[in-house]
Amino acid sequence: FSFYSKTSKIYEQQTEGRILFGAVSDDDMAAVVTDSTKYTNVVTVYDDSGNWRYKRKFIDENVMCVDFSDDQRYIYIAAIGTLNGSIYTTVYKFDINSTGDEVWQKTVISNSIPCSISTMGDNLGIAFDNRFMTLSQSTGEELATLDFSGTLLSAQINFSGASMLYTDKSSNRTQLALINNKGELL
Repeated sequence: FSFYSKTSKIYEQQTEGRILFGAVSDDDMAAVVTDSTKYTNVVTVYDDSGNWRYKRKFIDENVMCVDFSDDQRYIYIAAIGTLNGSIYTTVYKFDINSTGDEVWQKTVISNSIPCSISTMGDNLGIAFDNRFMTLSQSTGEELATLDFSGTLLSAQINFSGASMLYTDKSSNRTQLALINNKGELL
């Protein structure tokens, strides 16, 4: 893959597997999610010069979304798996300066698929296909969950909160939900 600025190529890197998707931090770090013959997914983090910084391999879960902390020290990963026929999501916080285990993880059993993850001030927002969850960045504690009777069309998460555009099942209309950075519906 190649990493470009607005005017030129910054660096080029080779990956072991096929690139599924990626995320870029505010300081031009790149998290690249690939498939693998040995693992379901591999997340590799490169610094702004293309140097390898961190790698995490997933055996039984599929990585759905990735984001960096505001200081680029941590990476948040939402991955799905199945347990006894039920879908679960695990949100991980990893320190990219460490090769150890996760800082924390939060597992939620529900038939929801994470579509987007991003920091919201001191919290972390996760937009699922039919819900929105807010976690504490420091502990992974669940602070709020909003369920929607519909399907997500689009989500935007930023420092001040989130917006979710979804199709409401009961009215068959498109709805817009505005959520503050504490996970409360506005």
